[in-house]
Amino acid sequence: MAIPKLPSQSITLILICGGAILAFIILAIYPNYISLADMDMEIKSLNARLEEQKVLFPVFKDIFKKAQISNKMDLPFTNKEKLSREDIEIIPIIIKKATQQGNIKLESVVTDVESAIGGSANLRIDINLKGGFLDLRKFLLKLNELPYLEHIEKIRILSEKKSHELQCHLKIWIALE
Repeated sequence: MAIPKLPSQSITLILICGGAILAFIILAIYPNYISLADMDMEIKSLNARLEEQKVLFPVFKDIFKKAQISNKMDLPFTNKEKLSREDIEIIPIIIKKATQQGNIKLESVVTDVESAIGGSANLRIDINLKGGFLDLRKFLLKLNELPYLEHIEKIRILSEKKSHELQCHLKIWIALE
């Protein structure tokens, strides 16, 4: 049995229709398929993050409660007083005691006497320290307990990479009578 021959016009029409269907698939369906696959990946990622958050939320609540309880320490506020001009020489001794209690190495205490000359109500003191971060915090809390501390003008902290210590420069002002 012989296969009948199709007219060339029919073959052309079949090829044109096949090409149109292929073009429609490539231009309309395939990009939608790709974006759908991307959305599926994003949904899977978000579901994984959601499950992670569900697992971590109780831990977060517990840590948050503990942080609220342990954060009740208020800074001590002392009654402000003024230091008599005769007692200026005790300031380095007091600062040295505060550094010893705070486990900090005191490098220098420089009293700027010129700032107190001429009836000025304040005396400037430059302090250089060396120690750890938590030790520096303890020292600052001790320094805050001084009743004649007017204010801290400047704190400059530099870290030393070799020793993992902090080098700190403070400029404080003391209230004078």
